[in-house]
Amino acid sequence: MGIKTIPKKKFIKFLHSQGLVYIRSKGDHDIYDRKDNPLLRPITIVSTLKDVPLTHIHTSLKNLGLSKDDYEEIIKKI
Repeated sequence: MGIKTIPKKKFIKFLHSQGLVYIRSKGDHDIYDRKDNPLLRPITIVSTLKDVPLTHIHTSLKNLGLSKDDYEEIIKKI
């Protein structure tokens, strides 16, 4: 099927399902991370965009250690 851009609100729900929480904002970027087991690199989302670009999704999956198939299954359930 392939990964497609998704609305920012749905991507944030995906991040919450993976145990990430909103940490802070810096400029027009929102930072998400785990409080109990921080990621090597936090997930950053541009707050001014309506949809999350593919490059951000792919980078986030790499940081979370998830495959594209895992991501698609989780998104179907959200």
